[in-house]
Parts: sequence; structure tokens; C-alpha cells
Amino acid sequence: MGSKSGTVASGTFTIKKDGDEFTNPNLAVAPIGNKTDTNTYDDLFKALPDGAYVMPDGAKNDASFGADVHGEAAQNRIFKFETTTDADRVTLTIYAADGTVMYTEKDAGPFAVGPHFFYVQVTGDSLDNAGTGPMETTGLEEGTYTWTVYSKNDGMLMQGVMDIAADS
Repeated sequence: MGSKSGTVASGTFTIKKDGDEFTNPNLAVAPIGNKTDTNTYDDLFKALPDGAYVMPDGAKNDASFGADVHGEAAQNRIFKFETTTDADRVTLTIYAADGTVMYTEKDAGPFAVGPHFFYVQVTGDSLDNAGTGPMETTGLEEGTYTWTVYSKNDGMLMQGVMDIAADS
């Protein structure tokens, strides 16, 4: 038996796990409680429902993040997720509307079962993100972007869309 190549379908495709809904593209600041000496931003972020959020102001200057957060807090996004398999490697990818990969933070971890998150600067000047792609050093332009958090062991953990406004 041979194989043939060709276009099976063309256009825009959306892939999501059954039961998942895309989050609101107009992301809100992470709805976290009060930070205390024993309740760190790391703890507060891990307690969030899965999804993407704008980083709250206080997190930028928090000692638990320190020099890792670049730009203003509002220029950063948090992608909070749960892993479901022990020692799982996870990848965050951000796509432009035309499908161009703008950023990939690949195979982070391995993460144990439980809550985890990525945080990356998405707008501003002189970005210094840990992953690869144009957004490693250059902020996103105004527009709508899609993002995915993919697990090597469990497949798609979550995905969504986010709007980047001109004043972000």
C-alpha cells in the first residue's frame, strides 16, 4: 500500500480537550488573595484556576521572583496549569493570528503532579524571556494571540486566546 500527499483541509483549526472552553481573551489581573510572609506569590499563583492572567503589581518586586520578572507587572502573563502525570515535561507556546510561533518555552520541568505556572513578559522593550522565538526579546504587537500548554505525557493541558492592546 502506498501513500499520497496533498492538502486534506485548509484554514484555521482549533484543537481543545473535551470540556475545555477558551478563556476570555481580555485577560484580567490574577485574582489572588492577600500575600503574607507565609503565603507567597508562588503559592497564590498555584491556587488560581487553570488559565492565563495578567501578573499583579506586587509580584514584580516580590523576593521570590526578584530579577526574573522583566518589564512592568502588567506586561507579564501567568499561565497556570495542573500536571496530571509524575515527572512531566511541559511546553508553553504562543502563536500569532496567522499561526506563526511567537514564543516557545519547551520541555520545562520535569514537573511533579500538582499546580505549576509559566510567567513571561509579552509586551514592552528589551524582553529577556527564557524560551525561543521572536518574543524572547521583542514584545508582541497589538492583536489576538493563541497559547497552549502541552504536556509530553498527557497532551494538551490547556489553551486559550489573549488580546494584546496597543497600551499594554
